[in-house]
Amino acid sequence: MMGKRYRRYRRRPLRRLLPFLMLAALCLCMFPAAAQDDSSDFVGSFDLQEIFQGNPLAIDENNLLLCDPVNNRDKWYVPSWNSGAWEQSTSVNSKRKVSMESSWQLVVDYTMDNRSSVINSRADIYLRGSKGMITIQVGYTDDIGPWMFIRHWNGSLFDVTYASRQLNASNVSQTKPLVLTFDAATGRLTLQYGQDGALQISTTVAACPYLQTDTATVSIAGVTSWYKAYPAPTGKISAKFNNIRYTKYTPKFVETTVLNSAGQPMTDDEKKQVHDGDIITIQAEVKNTFADGDPVPVHLKLSDNEDLATTGLDFDDTGWENETQRVTVDSVEVADVNITGPGIPLSCKPGGTLVTYRAKVVNSDNGAVTVGQMIEDDFFLSKQYSGTELVPAQPLVPYDPDKTDQSTPGRDYHYSRLPAANANGWNNTPVELSFYPGDFDRFVVQEQRGDQLVLDSGNTRHQYTDEQVTCPVEMWAESLSSGSISVKKTDDIRIDRTAPKLSASGNTITLTDNLSGVWKLQKKQSNGSFADLETFALSADGIGAASQNYTILQNGVYRVVDTAGNAGAATALSPYGPPVVTRPDPSDGSDPIGPVLDTDQTLPGPTVTTDADTGLNHGAITENIFEYIDEQTPLYGGRFTAAHAQTLMDYRYSVTTDLPGGLTTSLAVIKDGVDVTAQGIDTTRPGSFTIRYVATDPQGNTTTILLTDTLVDRRKPPVVVYPDEKNPPVGPPIDPNKTLPDPVVTTDPDTGYRHALITDEVTETITRAPVLYGGRIDRQTAQALLTGRFDIRSAQPDGALSPLGLQILAADGRDITALGIDTTVPGDYLLRYTVADSQGNRTTVELTYHLAKNPNDPTGQITHTVDPFDGTESGAGQNGSSVDTGLGGHGAAADCQLHWLALLAAAATMGYTLLRRRRTSWLPDILFFGALAGLCAVLWPLSHCPLDHSSLLAYAGALLVCWAARLRALTAPAKSPENK
Repeated sequence: MMGKRYRRYRRRPLRRLLPFLMLAALCLCMFPAAAQDDSSDFVGSFDLQEIFQGNPLAIDENNLLLCDPVNNRDKWYVPSWNSGAWEQSTSVNSKRKVSMESSWQLVVDYTMDNRSSVINSRADIYLRGSKGMITIQVGYTDDIGPWMFIRHWNGSLFDVTYASRQLNASNVSQTKPLVLTFDAATGRLTLQYGQDGALQISTTVAACPYLQTDTATVSIAGVTSWYKAYPAPTGKISAKFNNIRYTKYTPKFVETTVLNSAGQPMTDDEKKQVHDGDIITIQAEVKNTFADGDPVPVHLKLSDNEDLATTGLDFDDTGWENETQRVTVDSVEVADVNITGPGIPLSCKPGGTLVTYRAKVVNSDNGAVTVGQMIEDDFFLSKQYSGTELVPAQPLVPYDPDKTDQSTPGRDYHYSRLPAANANGWNNTPVELSFYPGDFDRFVVQEQRGDQLVLDSGNTRHQYTDEQVTCPVEMWAESLSSGSISVKKTDDIRIDRTAPKLSASGNTITLTDNLSGVWKLQKKQSNGSFADLETFALSADGIGAASQNYTILQNGVYRVVDTAGNAGAATALSPYGPPVVTRPDPSDGSDPIGPVLDTDQTLPGPTVTTDADTGLNHGAITENIFEYIDEQTPLYGGRFTAAHAQTLMDYRYSVTTDLPGGLTTSLAVIKDGVDVTAQGIDTTRPGSFTIRYVATDPQGNTTTILLTDTLVDRRKPPVVVYPDEKNPPVGPPIDPNKTLPDPVVTTDPDTGYRHALITDEVTETITRAPVLYGGRIDRQTAQALLTGRFDIRSAQPDGALSPLGLQILAADGRDITALGIDTTVPGDYLLRYTVADSQGNRTTVELTYHLAKNPNDPTGQITHTVDPFDGTESGAGQNGSSVDTGLGGHGAAADCQLHWLALLAAAATMGYTLLRRRRTSWLPDILFFGALAGLCAVLWPLSHCPLDHSSLLAYAGALLVCWAARLRALTAPAKSPENK
């Protein structure tokens, strides 16, 4: 049997029904009943206006005002039974007729307080059937007093009484319940009145022919009549409706199924053969399940509950080919009815009722075929619902990687579509459809554009690779063995594999994508991830605009994402510059602090860098100032504080931004890389410190101002340090572990200028290949040696230094600056270099220069090297070294020509003197000796080998001796002939 769902219809919320349920329960406990009722199976109504309609004097929810003569004179009329009287009577009548083949009960509370000056005053309930009307009454008359009646009204008078009972006056005072019960099984109509239910009268269908009707209209009424000669009664008749219900009715859908051609319920395999366009017969069985219940007239209809809807069926036979609708109730054909509209009339009885009707299957998607039904009773319109799956769908299950119960392909799942489309229905990679045979033999993919693809065991996969805006498909699977067809699945293969693009002009960016369209603009976060900044609306079919413009409000790294999920390149966009720095107007009256700003003093331009990771702009301005310390009046009172720093920055700089939100700033005072903002700076000592001022705008762009303030001692002489480069271009390397001695500083008592003296020493070894400094350290070489070895810096802010002089002194103190140092002979020298700064302070560097012999040359002379041709040594002396005598062999002396020239000149002088010993002419001697003396003077500065000086001295001596000899010969008296 197919699964069913039932729901009992309720007319009003339970909170409104609760008082009436309690009253009904009380009545049932007080009064005898034919069968026990279950409130959960209640079929009736607690709402007066749902069941009744009419024109009482007043109505308020379930409360009725039926008679009030004093206040409603317009409702008086002359009764037909007495022209000398007035009468007022109003009522409400049931909208539909209650079944007289079913048991039911009506409960009304009546209030009657108008017995004085009346002919009669009564509460009436009318039953109008096909044979006439009977009245059920409780009331008071002026002739017989209070009473209860069941009697017939023939239109002008009560002609037959079927039951009556005399009451006392207290019975018809105050408010009392009136309960009218009809039992269809016994045909008894019973009126119970009063709180204890002891006051009752009854009649039967057999005794009262007016009850012998299938249905009847029920009315609730009140009547007051009085003589015209008397004042109108002041009392009223009112009623409160409690409920009306069937007392032996519990409807239920027993079963709903689809029949085969033999009129039997279809098997599961037969249901698989039901396809679109087939005509099927549906059978529904309904039953009144109340024990010893009554038949209740109802209609079988299609459900009006959308949760129990009918799908895949058409009941209108006008569109059926060669087939018509056919309805039967308990095998009896009923003409001109259908399950649609008013429905199929039937009686819901204890034994059950079988109803059949036909429908055409309209199920192009091969989904489940369901029918939603309801049985609605004709009086209360109460509804019992049923939802039934007549033909189950043959599921087509896609593979879901998140499910753990899909272990067997072909049974647990039938196909896969990978990867799944994103939330917008797009893919940015190829899409593959795969079929898994098992429950089905083949898999059909019908493209809307006309192509059809069939996958089976021999061809299980198909891949879509091309970019395409849309490719709608329908997919279903078929079993050739059972003939079953699965439900249809729809999909749309949409592929966009091209990333979107982003371009910018100022703070306006343009996002483009020509296939799936622009979807999102994202901005990079501080953790490196991208977050959505703007999501653009898509069309109803999931396509974004090909182009979108957006104005960015912040610098940052942005990217665009298209509808398919392709992300464009991350792009740093920086249209908003860092905070702007300008010079304040010095004429604004602000007190200057620090060096006074001139009106034409320009601000250094900022260096702006853009952070590629954030797109933020960061500006930097570097400026240097100096201030002279004053021991008598210390700068800033002796200590530079954070307050001074802030005031100094405010005086020198104005920092602004155009962005809303203003700037946040930070300030720090840095000395030697340490933050000393808290303790400040001692301004009585020279040195420098930096004020770091950072302004940040609301976006995070920054401008940093680095203002370095140097406190200068104007009497501090130039400073000397070793250079960073320990291998100067001239001179020996500097020992990296050596420290320069502290200077000796003296103060000129007259001028106050200071003079620093730095002493140092260095040793170099004499070399031959090549000859050290070409054999001589002259003034230029000495200066290059000193400036390369010592970094001399001015302690004044202008950095200016003026050289005052350079001296080269021999070991005996002689100034040999003009001659220089012979680098072929060991010796000790002093190189002195003095500079002065712009304030007149001086610094002198004195370098003791040791020229040492080669450690393998005990004589101090230059040793010869290995012969470049044969590798042998000559002139070997002691300790394995060669001593160059200057007279032959190899070596520097042997190669020197100067001393040989001096000796040759000396020999020539002596030879000339011998040849001219008897000559007396002066001119040749003056020319000869003058030329040789000049040659000696020229050769003396050129001497460099150990024999040069001795040879030149010998040469000079020879000149003096020979010149003296020639003077003697020229000045001697001539010999007389007689002395010859």
